[in-house]
Amino acid sequence: MSSSPAGFVVERGLVSRADRCALRRAALDKFDAAKRRTVETLDDGAATWRAATSTRVRLDRRDVPAGLIEALTPPGLAVKQIDVLVYGPGDATGWHDHAGESRLFLVARLNDSFEGGVFEVRRDDVTQPVDLRAGDVVYCASRLEHRATRVVSGMRLAMNLDFWTLSRDR
Repeated sequence: MSSSPAGFVVERGLVSRADRCALRRAALDKFDAAKRRTVETLDDGAATWRAATSTRVRLDRRDVPAGLIEALTPPGLAVKQIDVLVYGPGDATGWHDHAGESRLFLVARLNDSFEGGVFEVRRDDVTQPVDLRAGDVVYCASRLEHRATRVVSGMRLAMNLDFWTLSRDR
């Protein structure tokens, strides 16, 4: 992985189609289970399902295809947490960074079947869209502000990995 003065690096096609399918299946199974656990009662007495969690689905290492974490982890770093973010129409994230939460993070795009939901970075008040396709990964410095714009249609799925230095994990 080469460094970038912009604070991010895009690597094309690092996540195979089979791995993307396995990650989507694991995330959506957990997301659906969370939705089934919570019932909301409306004023008229009717029950409706709602998600017990936000669109963030926490995965365990055993949910991730064998070898993928190792293939995506830069030398000298260890995975702190694994999340898949599920965005439906109208969903977005605001500007944020991971400073203090991790040393480096990555976003892996898991699908292409949505409109909107563009990954953008902001540095020195300049916003830059990052061209990502299914299977692509963007590595970002933790201090880099970023967001996903509003999804217009479809469902956007992206895996996020946060990394710490190995010495910090011990």
